[in-house]
Amino acid sequence: MTGNDYTEAFEDFSGSLYQDEERSTWLDVFPWMAGLDDLKWDVRIDPDDTGNYFSRIDDIALLAAEQAHMTVGELIPDLPASLDLLDIAITASIQRALIDNGVVTGQDLATLTIEDIADWHKLGATRRASLLSAVIHRSLEAAPEVTEVDVDELLEWDSMEPAADSGPAWVAHLAEQLQRLAEWNVAIGLPDAPLLGPQQPFTPAQITEVRADIERISAVGVLPPERASKDLSVLIDEEIAKLDERAPLILRKRTFADTPANLQSLGDELDLTRERVRQLENQYKDALLAALNGNTVMAAVIRSVNAMVQSVVRIEDLQLRIPALAEEVTSVGQPVWRVLDRFDDQYEIVDGWCLRPSEEEAVARTISQVEEAADEFGAASFLDVDKVPTSDESDSLLRTKKWLIRCGFTILDDHVLVHTGSVQDYGAAILSIEGTPMTTAEILEKFEEERTIRTARNAFAKDERIERTDLDTWGLVAWGLDSYMGIKPAIRKILEREGGEVPLRKLIEEITSSFTVSEKSVMSYAMQQPFESNGGVVSLASKSKRPDRQPEDTARMFRRWNSWIHRITINSEHLRGSASPLPTAAINLLDLDHGQSRTLPSPMGGQTVGWTGPQPYLGTIRRILHEQDFEEGDDVFLVFRNDGHFDIEPVAELTGAPLDDALRLAGGRPARAVATVRDRLATAIGLDAGAEVTDIIAALTKRGDDDIVTLLERHRNEKAGS
Repeated sequence: MTGNDYTEAFEDFSGSLYQDEERSTWLDVFPWMAGLDDLKWDVRIDPDDTGNYFSRIDDIALLAAEQAHMTVGELIPDLPASLDLLDIAITASIQRALIDNGVVTGQDLATLTIEDIADWHKLGATRRASLLSAVIHRSLEAAPEVTEVDVDELLEWDSMEPAADSGPAWVAHLAEQLQRLAEWNVAIGLPDAPLLGPQQPFTPAQITEVRADIERISAVGVLPPERASKDLSVLIDEEIAKLDERAPLILRKRTFADTPANLQSLGDELDLTRERVRQLENQYKDALLAALNGNTVMAAVIRSVNAMVQSVVRIEDLQLRIPALAEEVTSVGQPVWRVLDRFDDQYEIVDGWCLRPSEEEAVARTISQVEEAADEFGAASFLDVDKVPTSDESDSLLRTKKWLIRCGFTILDDHVLVHTGSVQDYGAAILSIEGTPMTTAEILEKFEEERTIRTARNAFAKDERIERTDLDTWGLVAWGLDSYMGIKPAIRKILEREGGEVPLRKLIEEITSSFTVSEKSVMSYAMQQPFESNGGVVSLASKSKRPDRQPEDTARMFRRWNSWIHRITINSEHLRGSASPLPTAAINLLDLDHGQSRTLPSPMGGQTVGWTGPQPYLGTIRRILHEQDFEEGDDVFLVFRNDGHFDIEPVAELTGAPLDDALRLAGGRPARAVATVRDRLATAIGLDAGAEVTDIIAALTKRGDDDIVTLLERHRNEKAGS
């Protein structure tokens, strides 16, 4: 065989591998589809028409997945019994489902109905259709589609001995090595076994080396130099060169450009009308498409790429398997993958992602799968999510996380969170993943975006799925844990259970062992409204008992002729809008019974006051503070007028004069005479005008007004010194 004879023989050989011979119609292979739009299915199966071939397989899989009572063998008559289901193009999660159910061969699968498969755990409708699509694809490949090549005829073997003129050196060498393998198989009694089939464990090193020598034969060693350098980029360039001289410019600047030029600008550059440019572009595209589908090698590459893009894959991973995809088609200045992408509508390439059939559908498919895998709290394990295929498992995990993030999901460790738009959804998913109660801070540590503890607590408290399991610990209602209700409701619940009375010590032990609260807190609540403690036994109070504390006995509370005033310092909680405690004496001042609240008229609308806990409270005063431009650290008086109105006024600025400053802190009007200052201080704390200074100081000390006492003593010392 001469070199030219060899080339022709090789071309005949490669052609027979890629050309289809008398393929049957889709209805011939899948007769159960008769009546399901015969015009669509009564057509010849043509794998060279990649645009329709894979799309039809996917459509058949979707139809098959709806035939609940038919077996897979009835749906796919050509399903090979020996087909290794773990070796077909399916995701790891589908493989795991097959293994879990003991279905690993075509024979195992053939007897199952679609209804049987639907019962498998974590194999929803999307994954069932994906499995059937992969099985149909492999079944069609296994069907006889091409003329079988006779290797003996190709290599012109007349006998086991190679001919004297065996053509290129590699042919003679290959023939010699194949003969050695053949003689070995005959010698051990396996004359019908494939020469390159599974190797026996006792195979000697010489025969192993023969096999390795055959496996080392590469394209460079087989093809002539001019053929060995023609990868897909060169073949496409050759096809473009067959077009006229305008083709490279139009294809480069418009058809394959990332930002296509408009027809008018190209027409101006080529001195053509925009319509003529459009006509030429269509002609070039048609010619290239025909060449791609007509050239057997290029058509095979397109089919291979289609087969690899099952759903989602990165372009760099395709390039690792088919390096020619990364090579540049010189005439148009674009890589091969970009040229193929422009002609193949079976997948879309966006930002390096190859997505079948489009980004929109790939994202929708992923969202559907993750939502199907997620629990009721929106958390899905990575084990139940299809991975983006790569050659390296660690890369696959990273690729999958990036794809899920692109689809809008949040990744937390080895889980995917479906709903994180609200604080409560995010928190519920985190609790579901952790499986144990967590504090607010612990939950927020796992958030991607910073949220305040206050915001989170409010959100969790309103969500029906989440409950307090302790003072600042949260769990899921579905866990069935005892919920934290606060000390007062806990006391009330225990009293109801115990018939209305319970020993204080027992009450303290039960509540402190269930929740993170102190004995002192429990004791404090147990001795205040609406409870009472007598002889160490706690019960509901028989009536609302007001405290004995009066305003004139209370620090920072002072009497004016038309009101009582209470001096406070503005803090951040006031400015934020929180409620604030009032002295116990306010209960008597405002004539409140326990459980009551009241709205007092004020210049800025109604002002809430109440007594629902151990201590009375003042509702938010934020609006008044903002209206009067008060800041944190300012001293003000809360004014409770005799007519029931409420107001806030600033404390007069201190002057440095002891008596004057003492009077200002007590809310009194300025006075020059010492006797007038003394009388006004006395009446402000409930003493008679004319009271002795020593009595005033004693009363202020007892009340806790140490700041005013200090000023009065300073005045007395200064007077004595002068």
